[in-house]
Amino acid sequence: MSAKKKFSSAIIILSALLLGHFTVDWFSGILKPILPLIMNRFSLTAGQTALIPSALGIATSFLQPFGAYLGEIFSEKLMVILSILITLIFVPLIGISKSLLIFIIFISIGLIGNSFFHPNAASLVGQLKFKKPHTAMSVFSIGGTIGSGVAPIMILLFIDKFGFSRLPLLTLFGLVVAGIILFALLMDRKGMKKQKIKKPSMISALKSEGTKELLAVNVLRSLVIMGFSTLIPLYIVFLKLPIIWVGYFLSASRFTGAFGTYTGAVLSDKFGPKFVNILSLALGTLFGVFVFVTRNVYIMFAAFSVAFFFWFFTMGANVTYMQLLLPDKRAIASSLGMGISWGTASILLTILSLFIDKIGLVPVFIFVFLASPVALLLSLKLVDA
Repeated sequence: MSAKKKFSSAIIILSALLLGHFTVDWFSGILKPILPLIMNRFSLTAGQTALIPSALGIATSFLQPFGAYLGEIFSEKLMVILSILITLIFVPLIGISKSLLIFIIFISIGLIGNSFFHPNAASLVGQLKFKKPHTAMSVFSIGGTIGSGVAPIMILLFIDKFGFSRLPLLTLFGLVVAGIILFALLMDRKGMKKQKIKKPSMISALKSEGTKELLAVNVLRSLVIMGFSTLIPLYIVFLKLPIIWVGYFLSASRFTGAFGTYTGAVLSDKFGPKFVNILSLALGTLFGVFVFVTRNVYIMFAAFSVAFFFWFFTMGANVTYMQLLLPDKRAIASSLGMGISWGTASILLTILSLFIDKIGLVPVFIFVFLASPVALLLSLKLVDA
């Protein structure tokens, strides 16, 4: 195959995986906006309702290494298709669930599909061998960011027009997307056969030089992003600001984050991922401070949005960074860069949230923010790749 044809094939596959990322994160992103409906449907308390996404998030994040293991045994391309099908079939079934138990079963299986998709799809992106691998990974990452970003508005409009019980109709849309992705991946049959693997264990991966340090930086960065997204709505209420600002903060930070993901990847390809980690955390920390030192909502909003722009610099680039440190374990590397990082951060945030009623919201919020400068210090010890 000529170099031009190889490049064209790589572009098609990357586009298909971006579409897949958009789709699985869109389906998974419909859970949080419908929580009030779930609370009323199953007569839950607010605390019980809030526990659903946090518990599911922790559980499914830590399943990513298992999904990576299955991909290395049966083929990553096969796992990508199966994971998309699992997500788009089971998540919409929550619309016909008659009990909380059935609802939990359907949404859990759907989110497991999402969990299995990420390490295998990211591994395939890493194998495409673009001249700018960090940029390619960021494009893939942006697909998921946009998917989860537009899901809340789209799903609420859908339910308002068609009703909650019609959610299974969304599977039809998902099947079309899965067909497109399957066609694109079958254009290059390499990798669909069973592969011979070499101990794809997490323990052996963490023994490789630089992986533990990068994982620690990823966990702390994820804690800051997740913590700010979770606590800013409460902080806005604490400051007695209009509730509409919650939507402004969260939507703006999601889209500045998407732009930051791409920008950071371009810089990583040019200057190296270690430099970009340091830059990302230094500037993110700087602008994050302004969220606390002012009560002017416009300055807070600008600082919050810009901080997310910088914190997201390494969202896609660090997945490639981990793959470069573990070239023979790309799927495992991807699960470390995504699932394990976010899952560990979810546990830390859950623990910290338990102290809000005891010591107050602001001290906990500041403590979450301090993960950013600590990550900055750890980033100085990262290895070059």
